[in-house]
Amino acid sequence: MGEEMHDRLNAAEELLKEGKHAEATAEFEWLWDNMDLIDPGMSGVRVSFMARTIKELIGKHAPARARFAEIRDRSATLAEADLTTARLRHDWIVLNEILGEQERTLTWFDGVKDDQRYAIVLDKVTSSLVPLLKSHQRFRDIGRLYKDPVATFVKTHRNFQAPPHIAADPYPDPDPGLSPDMQRLMRQMLQQILDELPNHVIEEAALLVTCLLAAGRSADADVVEREARRLDPSEAMRVALEKARGIT
Repeated sequence: MGEEMHDRLNAAEELLKEGKHAEATAEFEWLWDNMDLIDPGMSGVRVSFMARTIKELIGKHAPARARFAEIRDRSATLAEADLTTARLRHDWIVLNEILGEQERTLTWFDGVKDDQRYAIVLDKVTSSLVPLLKSHQRFRDIGRLYKDPVATFVKTHRNFQAPPHIAADPYPDPDPGLSPDMQRLMRQMLQQILDELPNHVIEEAALLVTCLLAAGRSADADVVEREARRLDPSEAMRVALEKARGIT
């Protein structure tokens, strides 16, 4: 089933490349509505890679923009009718980003962040809201969102750890169809990604402490800091956490 979805996604991308925008719009609409329902393993691709491609499409084809705006509005209506299903609200947030109308997300968030009826869905879509709130320096709001900030950081740390076999050799089976120069470039790119992983963990730890302090959750900030230093006792982590506290 996953292969079928990959094939349909590739076909939709080809339609876009060929300038067949009406056909691409119909295909991407079908994929948006059905991809993760048919193949849940593609849910991440749907709201990341495919979402970026849809954004490219609507920039080139006004009818596609109008169609996905309708889909966004439909998602909002369905989400308001079901305050516990995160998929509906998450779709709406992603579609606002695709359409370049993220102010709608901020307006909605400001209207519901203190409403207990939305507590469940807010908890489930926190990861979708944080980048937008961060871009607007809404640190207090981010700090209020996390129910279990220590668990959040531990999960972040785990997600940014490279598997041992990848860390040992980031490009163990180079594609024989690639030239030696291209193979070397691929190895360098993958190594750069691996080298940056510790920095991502440090940045996330510092951001979390900053946001918790802004939200008046100093005890939680202390616990996150202790866990961050335990998992990464590096000098870089120490400096970042002290900066987050305004010490340096």
